[in-house]
Amino acid sequence: MNYDEIEYFLLHHESRKPAKVPQERILGALREVVQEQKVPSDAQAFRALVLELRGVFHLDITTDAFRSGVATFAWWLKNALVFLFVVFCSYVVLGGVSTGQDVLMHGFPAWASLAVLVCLLITLAVVEGLEVSVLSLQLRRLDAVRTKFPRAYSTHAEVTASGKTVARFLSGRQVFVIMLVFLIAQLTSFPEMTMWPFTSIPLPDWMSPWFQLIFLKWGLLGAFVAVWIGQLAPKLIANDDSIKFLNVWNMKVITKLALFTDALGLTLPSSWISKSLLRGHTSREFPYTQEEEYRTKVTSFGYDTSRYHESIEFDGDRFKATSKKSTLMGEPIPAFYDAKFLEGKPRAFKDKPSATLLRADGKIDGVRITTHNVTPATSDGIEGTEYYFEVQRNHGNFEPGDILFTSMEISSSGYEAERHSAYKIEVISPTRLLEVKVKLKGYYLSSARAIITARASRGSEQREELSVIEEPSGPALYYVKWFPELYSTHEVRWVCDRA
Repeated sequence: MNYDEIEYFLLHHESRKPAKVPQERILGALREVVQEQKVPSDAQAFRALVLELRGVFHLDITTDAFRSGVATFAWWLKNALVFLFVVFCSYVVLGGVSTGQDVLMHGFPAWASLAVLVCLLITLAVVEGLEVSVLSLQLRRLDAVRTKFPRAYSTHAEVTASGKTVARFLSGRQVFVIMLVFLIAQLTSFPEMTMWPFTSIPLPDWMSPWFQLIFLKWGLLGAFVAVWIGQLAPKLIANDDSIKFLNVWNMKVITKLALFTDALGLTLPSSWISKSLLRGHTSREFPYTQEEEYRTKVTSFGYDTSRYHESIEFDGDRFKATSKKSTLMGEPIPAFYDAKFLEGKPRAFKDKPSATLLRADGKIDGVRITTHNVTPATSDGIEGTEYYFEVQRNHGNFEPGDILFTSMEISSSGYEAERHSAYKIEVISPTRLLEVKVKLKGYYLSSARAIITARASRGSEQREELSVIEEPSGPALYYVKWFPELYSTHEVRWVCDRA
């Protein structure tokens, strides 16, 4: 990507927010990095540039290098204090349970109290992580991983049988959670603790009564331990790898317990309250944003096209179109498909598809491409030719985390650029970024005018004129669209004069 393309993205991204640093300084930093290839002299503008690139391109770019000495010291101090607090909470909670000072198991052996605490925390962790896994995979089909993750497939099929089943599971799960939290709270409350655990040293006088009341009798220290181990950690793990979490051996048992809890009617009072409050008060419908629709489709497809770059070149009567896609796999996929439609019937036609697979472990793997014949076709009443190919791994399916880079170059002769020429692009997979570039060699670009018409699948239509950007090889017409609608078509038409 060159300077003009990145500048265009920064200025036209739909979700971009005004930066605190003036735009001229940010673009100056970008110019120094891309064109002059040096570290920008304006550190504040460089940091603002990194933050904008991270937001626009969704890149995981760290800004640790921009921390000042004071900020770095504050970061280390915060982490050190949190670590000491974790150690203190763990010492008091485990010590109180081990010495039999808890409310729930008072009088029982210490090993029994510890065993119950561990079981309750593990069960809570499973229930909390299960919620994230179910919601993350709710709209996905797991047929392709049925053999690799059989327990996840079985649990997913039972919970997502219908929207009502998911609602029943969530309701029953929440009742289950509050019961577990109540028991853990009783087990990590120590109202009679007056000495530090495992010692004969009494608590300092300045801690009485506020520390004993808030942290020991009310069990606030135990609440922190329960949140860290039994709630936040499993949710973060399930968010990173939902299908593996769902494949744990006891997930189906927990699911059935949640559905059974709902079947007992313990959640009915909440249903009565919600229906009575919402009676006659329905919220107005509002449309999804393009980014929200994109993320929903990614979940159902199992993969997404991070960048779709379409380059169109005319040189005399020769025409060349190059499509480049970067596709990230979210679940096992047996094959990837792509197609292209060209208006008219060229005198000569050549195609050259290629693909490269970057595995999740960083290795390059081989793929095979099956090319299907170019056949006469009609699209929206326009006659033309259709090109189609599929990409497969040499062995097995594409796996989550794999990135497939595909390139399809089509060249032909028999076109005249100065006429009302057209090229149609169809978005057939969830796409984050669509770029269209038109290069007209041997033509007056000042007289060129290109219009791109985006037609949504539901019939709406939007037109936009392409912008002119400067490139090392000369000026070009350029268009960018973030989160284009799935199955939308983008038709480029232009008029120009020969030089």
